[in-house]
Amino acid sequence: MLRPLLLCTLLALSLAPPAARAAGDDPSDASALKPMVEALRAGQYAAAIPRLENYTLQFPKDANGWNWLGYAYRKNGQLKLAFARYERALALDPSHRGAHEYIGEAYLQDHQPEQARKHLQRLETLCPGGCEELADLRQALAAYKPRAP
Repeated sequence: MLRPLLLCTLLALSLAPPAARAAGDDPSDASALKPMVEALRAGQYAAAIPRLENYTLQFPKDANGWNWLGYAYRKNGQLKLAFARYERALALDPSHRGAHEYIGEAYLQDHQPEQARKHLQRLETLCPGGCEELADLRQALAAYKPRAP
């Protein structure tokens, strides 16, 4: 009697969507994220935001989704919302190089270079041999012009 029940349970689990298979597991869907990233690269920040919000609701543990959502908000001029999304990405993955670069750039946009330098230091630790994110944030800091008094 137990054997047919066990087989039915295993079959049901194998056919279930991934979220139902392992509670607490949160796989991302890179293929679903790709068109949103392409929209961002095309400068369609406002259009990408609702799609990225939906994506992060569907995949709340995907640091990449939160990072791209922060990027969209930052490029759309909504720094407060951008900071919250970058912080979420970094809470999920403290070593997320893209989130460190982008939050650093957001701090520069918000005229907080000392905060940007903290993320530069973190990238220096994460990329001892160098990486694109480190180089980009270094360049942004070098080009930063403080507000006129």
